[in-house]
Amino acid sequence: MSSGRRIRETRLKLHQMEFVVAIYERRSIAAAALALNISQPAATRMLKEIESILGVKLFERTRLGVTPTPYGDAMIRRARLILSETRLLHDEIAALANGVEGRIAVGTLLAASATLLPLSIERLRQRFPKVSVHILEGTFDVLVPMLRTSDLDILLGRLPRLAGDEGIATETLYHEPTSVVARPGHPLVQRDVAVQDLREASWILPSRRTLLRAEIDEAFRAIGQPPPKPMLESVTVLVNQRLLADTDLLAFLPRDIAEYYRVHDLVAILQTPLRLPVTEVGLSLREGHFPSPAARVFAEIVREVAAEIGPRGPVA
Repeated sequence: MSSGRRIRETRLKLHQMEFVVAIYERRSIAAAALALNISQPAATRMLKEIESILGVKLFERTRLGVTPTPYGDAMIRRARLILSETRLLHDEIAALANGVEGRIAVGTLLAASATLLPLSIERLRQRFPKVSVHILEGTFDVLVPMLRTSDLDILLGRLPRLAGDEGIATETLYHEPTSVVARPGHPLVQRDVAVQDLREASWILPSRRTLLRAEIDEAFRAIGQPPPKPMLESVTVLVNQRLLADTDLLAFLPRDIAEYYRVHDLVAILQTPLRLPVTEVGLSLREGHFPSPAARVFAEIVREVAAEIGPRGPVA
């Protein structure tokens, strides 16, 4: 009997899919069993039953725990989508019965974290108090795959322009210039910043995995300078702000964050000869995916707030 016919005749159940995903996330059958409140013998039997239904081996045991086979990778990817759609089905039914409620997972990149996201959450709280928000902050390489598998409902910030973004629908909301910042008492605050100053400065830069880093490197090349070698690579706002306050390091920030810190006397914005990048800030969704009612109303609120915020500068 073919694997496809076997699956059709003995259908996998949702709890079996949850179990396979739990094994993958914890790299342990015992830990997955504990998380789902089933005994280890029952867990072992369930995995054997699932593998029997599919006719393939899903996991290999290694020194570091269990690792999915190519068949396991395929099942995990699809199972996560099915489980996410099931959650959205329950949310939509609840919304129809009781008004919009539920939980949304929002990924945020640096450009959205200071104003767009907090203002949108506050407006959501006022209009739809039954909706809760779970925020995950990170970089593209972490958050975009989570959006593809519906572990995130919405991704806010600099729009992804990486290879392999099939399946992601993006929408530009406004444009955000980039600023060079330092502590308020930094020696460069009191004078025009020259090319030599930039060459001699110590920097906090975003990771090489980010589009902003590539644009910063190009801005230095445009003034005849090699890209700077950073003392620190980080997009962690609180860590960067503390280091800026205590040292003579320079950093790049989206203008919105830079202005917020400047008003509170946490940084000074420097005028430099660099032609700095202008960020496309927007929202990203999984293409061809119907968001939950909670995610839909939040996306509309984000668009409202963005219309009030920007544009912040000319498109470069």
